[in-house]
Amino acid sequence: MNEVELTYDEYQIIAEYTVSDQPEDPESGLFGTIEVVNVKYAEALTDAPSIDDLICDTAWQVINDACYEAHENSFNEDW
Repeated sequence: MNEVELTYDEYQIIAEYTVSDQPEDPESGLFGTIEVVNVKYAEALTDAPSIDDLICDTAWQVINDACYEAHENSFNEDW
């Protein structure tokens, strides 16, 4: 399990994610994938909205981008 910290809508968020074991080979259509398995606040916030209320399509894109950036050089391109 991997983690990445990011800021979205002025909140510190931690996204836990897994990285596929599949080697990346764009010529064959195989790409390394990341799956977000948990999202939580980095610290306890009593006045913060629930994660479900905070997370929208834009937030998911920001979270996915942060995960991919954290692993941008981790996918094996030599298959």
